[in-house]
Amino acid sequence: MCKYWMQTYSGIKFCYDDPKPEMILIADIAHALSMKCRYNGHLNEFYSVADHSVQVSELVPKPIAMHGLLHDAAEVYMADVPRPLRKFLNNEYDKLEQEVLGVIYEAFDLKELTEEEQSIIQRADDLCLASEADTFFDEIIDGWAFQFMGQDELITGYTESVPKAAKERFYCRYQELV
Repeated sequence: MCKYWMQTYSGIKFCYDDPKPEMILIADIAHALSMKCRYNGHLNEFYSVADHSVQVSELVPKPIAMHGLLHDAAEVYMADVPRPLRKFLNNEYDKLEQEVLGVIYEAFDLKELTEEEQSIIQRADDLCLASEADTFFDEIIDGWAFQFMGQDELITGYTESVPKAAKERFYCRYQELV
């Protein structure tokens, strides 16, 4: 029974207490991630989670590129909680996020990642985090972003991220991968 739910962009009822693969649509993921700004909106310009996800998917090997594209897809149904804040939250949030991500992977018939594959995606995510911070903050206080990567490893070439274009880039990347 679905007691705790939200309505998605496409009009689907997503149940937090009983999530199912049939509640997951790529249209909802592309739309919602394109509307979410990275870093809780604390950037000098808008940069979407959708564009971040495309970037991560392009940095990892092809066999796990779809996992890279969808690595933040649980944020469609949950909030994007900054890494430092997660330290203060109880474990229930992380458990629910992992459950939702598992249902998303199931919806797209994706296999469970090995530890090595998870590490590859995490490294790409960290590289994007540091590179985005270098690009979209006027100043990085105490060099926090570079704890994840050295400045010599940063990537560039970020495009203007507006929701409509980000949604299209995400959806196009999805089409490339299926």
